[in-house]
Amino acid sequence: ISTTFILGVRDILASEENGLPFPISAVAEAAMECARTEDSIIFDGFEGCPGLLAMEGAGSLTLSSWNTVGKAADDVIKALIQLDGAGYHGPYAMALAPDRYNLLYRRYPQGQGTELEHVRSIVTGGVYKAPAIKSGGVVLATGRRFASIVLGQDMTVGFVGPMGDSLEFSIIESLALVVREPASVCVLKEKS
Repeated sequence: ISTTFILGVRDILASEENGLPFPISAVAEAAMECARTEDSIIFDGFEGCPGLLAMEGAGSLTLSSWNTVGKAADDVIKALIQLDGAGYHGPYAMALAPDRYNLLYRRYPQGQGTELEHVRSIVTGGVYKAPAIKSGGVVLATGRRFASIVLGQDMTVGFVGPMGDSLEFSIIESLALVVREPASVCVLKEKS
């Protein structure tokens, strides 16, 4: 993963010499672009390396409508039953497309708790909103023996060179998704 950003020499000098605020927006946007690419690699894959959502041998569950509070928890329980039946007894982590995740904020009518709180009590490895996932989501058994992200080079900044009255920098990172046991993954799919 690689991206670049440009900083004006005058802005850098003004920060160093006069204590003016450093203009970090270009740096932040470049770092966020790397993070979005990282998420895309993990969920969708990259050049012949499948991501979690396209992993051959992974389980799958077609999601029901979550229009009624409680249906999301029902679907999550079904996914965990499927993983448990395949020999993966947890703990579990889950990532959802934003539209599905946001539905979890609704409160149960008979209490003060949200469905998100309920699901987090079941999926103890974490429940995450993942903008890289366009629909549905994924539940997986946690543990490096099942799957891991291997970093070749953690996110680092390098100097590329001058560009007129500015300086160009790069942010680079290398990583790979390693899934040792695809059956430890359950893809949550939308109805066709």
